[in-house]
Amino acid sequence: MTVEAIREGLVKHDEVNRGKIHVVGIPPGRVTPQEEPLRRLLSMADLLVGREEYLAPWPGLPSLKLGSNWEEVVELAERKRAEGKLVVFLASGDPLFFGIGSTLVRRLGAEKVVVHPAVSSMQVAFARIGESWEDATFLSAHSGSLIEVAKKLASSGKACVLTSGSQQPSRLAEALMGMGCHDLVAFLCENLGFEDERITKMSLEELSRARCSPLNLILFRRQAEGENRLREGGCLLGLPDEELSRPPGKEGMITKRELRAIVLSRLQLRQGDVLWDVGSGSGAVSVEASRMMGTGRVYAVERDPRSVEALRRNIHRYSVAPVEVVAGEAPEALEPLPPPDAVFLGGSGGRLGEILDLCCRRLKSGGRLVANFASPERALEAKKYLERNGMCPELFLFQGARLFGTRGGELLSALNPVFVVSTTKG
Repeated sequence: MTVEAIREGLVKHDEVNRGKIHVVGIPPGRVTPQEEPLRRLLSMADLLVGREEYLAPWPGLPSLKLGSNWEEVVELAERKRAEGKLVVFLASGDPLFFGIGSTLVRRLGAEKVVVHPAVSSMQVAFARIGESWEDATFLSAHSGSLIEVAKKLASSGKACVLTSGSQQPSRLAEALMGMGCHDLVAFLCENLGFEDERITKMSLEELSRARCSPLNLILFRRQAEGENRLREGGCLLGLPDEELSRPPGKEGMITKRELRAIVLSRLQLRQGDVLWDVGSGSGAVSVEASRMMGTGRVYAVERDPRSVEALRRNIHRYSVAPVEVVAGEAPEALEPLPPPDAVFLGGSGGRLGEILDLCCRRLKSGGRLVANFASPERALEAKKYLERNGMCPELFLFQGARLFGTRGGELLSALNPVFVVSTTKG
């Protein structure tokens, strides 16, 4: 049967849909739809739009290659549709899943677009490795910043990223390693559905050196074994003190587990916040905060080189949201940082007034400030300073004790008392 005969025989059958734009999904590894009705629909088109390989099987039909010119193409397609012409877009997989279908619906309205989805490459990728995908995060690196994609990946236990070109996978791996996400395992999926399909499981380090086919996507999954067990499995608060690295001679210099819970509740951290952890020490608060902030960012400021080393180890093992180590002394080290939504002051190095002055100036409106002190004098100094600057700080004393077993029975061992000052900037 000729193309002309098919068009003549089916035009009345499709009359109801001639006032709409059709978007036909193509399964991975194919260049035409599998279903015969869709192939007939394509043969009737007054205009076919898509990638070059999708247009090649239809040489006798008017066609337009889709690329960076998509805005002009969408305008032309709408004009053709308004004239009663049948316009068909060809897209990979499900056109409403990071595809041109979403753009058309958004620009023209759902009532003008008919979508015919196919199996997506992401579905095929999960099927190939035998992994469920209802709990996965789906991202696209086709446009936008790789750093932003990496930030979202850093807080995901399982994710799939659509990448483009041979360089994006390695650059994405480098960004993730820079954020300390070394416990992510990658499945590099190349040429899905084609004869040269290849799926390779690798570490981020291996992915950063990999040479990839331009047609690729990546599945990411966290390891939940060994030292990373606390990072996976939904543990967002309560890392045991003994799990955190501390520099020699400063084993006791850590915000204790019980106090961390209070500090974090006062900071009221949200997804996407910026937190300054000033005098972060080994980073107990920074690490715990990162696990609650998802797409947020933590700046851990510490002047002691030995503490900085322990801080980096803890970030590598346990952080989720990006934690940037700022090795320097406050307040100077705070100047180049972005304005914070929250500030935790764990140490001031004798420069409390200067640090509070800068923090109060840079803290966003509605932002929270929490500070810990070992002495009541310093806590009262901070409280009075904040009051002079128009804030209404709270001051309370944290006291706790832990029960320890001994040969002669059990004893309570008191934790050092800590004075906590907290306030919200109006």
